[in-house]
Amino acid sequence: MGGASIFGVDTYLQGTNIRSTGGHWDAFNIAGGCSGMRSLMALLMLSAAWAYLSDLKFWKKCVLFLSAIPLAVIGNGVRITSIVVMAEYGNPEFASKTWHDWSGLLFFFPISLFGLAAVHSLLAGELIWKPSQRKKLVVKMNKSH
Repeated sequence: MGGASIFGVDTYLQGTNIRSTGGHWDAFNIAGGCSGMRSLMALLMLSAAWAYLSDLKFWKKCVLFLSAIPLAVIGNGVRITSIVVMAEYGNPEFASKTWHDWSGLLFFFPISLFGLAAVHSLLAGELIWKPSQRKKLVVKMNKSH
């Protein structure tokens, strides 16, 4: 697996199993629910709402929406890499249970949300988290006696 090799962990895929070439831990079976489809669907829904509420042109909204696909792949790749590295250098049982369950919150969602913000900033031509020079909306109320 590509990402884990950066950390010196050699793995190989055998069907739906990720295995350690050194045999340091038992194979991780990638179940259908862990394929990333749920994460992708959640990110697509979030990006659709984000695009809809943005003040971008229509084609830019489409790009923002579709950017959820590569962002989900990247986020899940980092998550899987962290699980395999944790199993190799830490506790395999902890990696397969606790770390597997929590790594989505620690890696997938921050990477995905930051990625959507970065794509939006590129499309908007400005940093969306930095105060802009936009006009402020002021609502004046008439006092009637």
